[in-house]
Amino acid sequence: MMENKKSDIQISVILPVYQAERTLKRAVESVRSQTFEEWELIIVNDGSTDASEAIARRYSKLDTRIHLLSQTKNQGPSKCRNLGIRKAKGKYITFLDADDWISKNELKSAYRAAEKEKADIVVWGIRQEIEGMNSYARLYSAQKVLDDREEILEEISILDRDKIFSYVWNKLYLKERMEHDPFEDTMLNEDFLFNIKVFPKCRRLVVIQKAMYHYVQNAGATLSTGFKPYYFSAMKKRFEEMLNVYNHAGVSADAKNRMYNTQNKVWVSTLMRYWFPENKAGLLERIHSVSTVLNDRMVQLSARKAKPECIRDRLFQMILRCPSACQAALLTWMIYVVSARLPVLLYKIK
Repeated sequence: MMENKKSDIQISVILPVYQAERTLKRAVESVRSQTFEEWELIIVNDGSTDASEAIARRYSKLDTRIHLLSQTKNQGPSKCRNLGIRKAKGKYITFLDADDWISKNELKSAYRAAEKEKADIVVWGIRQEIEGMNSYARLYSAQKVLDDREEILEEISILDRDKIFSYVWNKLYLKERMEHDPFEDTMLNEDFLFNIKVFPKCRRLVVIQKAMYHYVQNAGATLSTGFKPYYFSAMKKRFEEMLNVYNHAGVSADAKNRMYNTQNKVWVSTLMRYWFPENKAGLLERIHSVSTVLNDRMVQLSARKAKPECIRDRLFQMILRCPSACQAALLTWMIYVVSARLPVLLYKIK
């Protein structure tokens, strides 16, 4: 049995679990295989009815650094994470999802960067993997250390453009700087809403140019269950929170432009989801939904203000400014069809 003294714990890894019997062992073993040993793993069973709790309990008996907390009914990842944060004993906190796993040097690299630079937050890249396929995408930003508030706020737009801001599991947080900002209990975007609260309070930020977190998705499941009726409302909330930070922070025009271009990508992802198989609406109803998005004032704001920086930006702006909802529907349907055949493209668009 592995033992660890309470005083030795430097990093608390919080792992919410719901119906994850198939992947939980891989996630836990990736933590136990770390080259950094001063960690604790807090597994929060979120009312699972499969073998998840039994697996977690076996690990808690095998390794004293692993702790199991159980909720009698499913309450969602936000409440699991908030419970884990309250119980965490580490100086730093990071997160892990039960479907995913981490590279063996992730915790050591993040801890060394945090200690060396006295950082409040450390960010690293992710490797998006499609289960069952030899297909993946590496997402990361340039290496840097920032201690100026305006530079940190500008970096939000860069990390968001590079698709590594909206997650919490590719970050290490100094506990004392984030423990009083709980996760919101929302249907979507809880990670983004958490980060957009804590990043403006960050005094020193480190970005590591390595893809150390393995984000594993099943392509078929993503395409069949990716449609949610409330998705557009959630994405509007996302944009509102970003605007609220940037309109009061005096950030540069370049940062705001990155924000607009990134948000245009989010709107196109929203439109594309109306073609997902789970959406049982008829053709006319789908086109009406597309029209509703195109005519929304927030969509029109980012589509109007964005200055495209690449071909993709121009394509997305063109779709959002289509004179006809039918044209935009056709274009986003074509993107969906291609993405269904080339799943990595789907992740790059998202």
